Amino acid sequence: METASFPLESLDILRLSVDAPAGAGYAVSWNLPAMGAIKEDPFPPPEGASGRETRAYLLDCQLCIGMVSAHVELTDDDGAITLRLERQSRLSLLAESLRIVFPVLAALLLAAFAWPSRFLAPALAALACFAVYSVAAPAPSGAQSGDNRWYLPTAAALLHGDMSLESYEKRLAGIRAMSVRSLPDGRVVNYYPPGLSLALVPVAAWTNLLDTPEALVAEASAKLIAALAVGMFLSVCLRLCLGWGMACLAAAAFALCTSQFSVHAGALASHNLACLLSLGMLRLLLEGRNVPAWGLAILGVFGVMVRHDMAFMLLGSGATLWLAGRRALVRFVCWCGLFAAVWLGLNQWMYGALLPPYMLEQGPSGSLSAAPATLMGLLVSPNRGLLVYNSVFLPGFCYAIWRILRPRADSAWDQGAGWGASLALLVFLGALSMFPMWWGGWSYGPRLFGSMYGVLAMLSVLGLRLCLERAPAPGRKLLLAALLLPLLAWGGFANLKGAVVGDSWNETPRDVNVHPERLWDWGDMQALRDAEVLREVLRRALHVD
Repeated sequence: METASFPLESLDILRLSVDAPAGAGYAVSWNLPAMGAIKEDPFPPPEGASGRETRAYLLDCQLCIGMVSAHVELTDDDGAITLRLERQSRLSLLAESLRIVFPVLAALLLAAFAWPSRFLAPALAALACFAVYSVAAPAPSGAQSGDNRWYLPTAAALLHGDMSLESYEKRLAGIRAMSVRSLPDGRVVNYYPPGLSLALVPVAAWTNLLDTPEALVAEASAKLIAALAVGMFLSVCLRLCLGWGMACLAAAAFALCTSQFSVHAGALASHNLACLLSLGMLRLLLEGRNVPAWGLAILGVFGVMVRHDMAFMLLGSGATLWLAGRRALVRFVCWCGLFAAVWLGLNQWMYGALLPPYMLEQGPSGSLSAAPATLMGLLVSPNRGLLVYNSVFLPGFCYAIWRILRPRADSAWDQGAGWGASLALLVFLGALSMFPMWWGGWSYGPRLFGSMYGVLAMLSVLGLRLCLERAPAPGRKLLLAALLLPLLAWGGFANLKGAVVGDSWNETPRDVNVHPERLWDWGDMQALRDAEVLREVLRRALHVD
């Protein structure tokens, strides 16, 4: 075992460079001072290469002051290794993140200058949001060590024409049953659907040319997806004729005062990309009778490849087109059938089955008698409730209930998309209430709603607009401020804490998966746990004595 040590100060990021035989199996662990913790690095390298190579790993710890030790142990006697441990600034990390996502940002900016009226504002919003997330949201990246660990390796494997993970054999040890599956032909593949990995193939191809930590590639990719969703939401707001000022404020609230900040701003999860795709579908639906049915079908079917609850967006899209006219609905269904046939064929090639293992095994399985209690937990439990962590979505949830009973109300300016989005949300909520583990395991807040964050944000805009239209003219601005400011303040605090500090609630004092009664403990709220750490982190970041 080789060890390198470094004196860690406040808000430090450490970079460990390991020079070892290429493809050697080795384990990286970090000994954190004053915490008695060993943090295993989730991204050891694959096997199957020759020569020597240098790989980099990152440690981002908020308040671990003291001597940090990095330990690297070869699993086989494959030769000598050399370690270098050094400090890295957040600005240099942002620069490296920009290098990782450069091709995507370049394409986005090219589109912005080619069609400024359509793309310039969303592109600038996405770029600004990516910078904010890269500097101010270190905590969500911890999700890469859980179920999300195989999306990027699968993308790298797809570059070679297969999605098998055998080259990561040492990394598979001990977690095979949790997040991978062995197929009948002997291949080991990611348990979760392939859509996100397919979307990451260009990023994997580009970063193969760079000496970049795999964990940073995953984190930068996740932040980019979350930032693009914010840009897409701004485009939705502008299409709803909000005006530049209100549209920018709405996009900022979505970016910083919802779980988009505390969950998606760094977690390379399927619901992160599903949120972007659902917003893209809503933006197309706002075109009304001019909606390109083929584009809507591509986003919807690919969304199901990413996460199966995107099927509810297909339902909502079909309902919206049914209002617009039967011909549009027929075209949409035909395009969906064509792309679904391609998807099923791709599954047959990848898995030897028409559906991925996850879709065959996961789905609603709870009892109807438990659904009301589950529904209450999904919405208002103190440690997973949608409206607790995302209070700013309250107008959207109320609007969805109002709108579902009025399919043709206000269709002139939302093109029926509000009704379709309301239908998708409420049917999704009903299905989610049938899941026994409705809290989604270890997470910060309502993770299982992730694919619907954008839908809820648009419905909230529509709900507030309806409220203002029906309010007496003299007091409209005062009403808006009185309604929104408390919701934004709480949502901003709760999600800033999750984005900056992270979470110690799920596992202490007892594992929430073993003791789900903790979800209803108002005396130990996840959003308030370690709040003093947030204050200390902000004080040091701002250099306030």
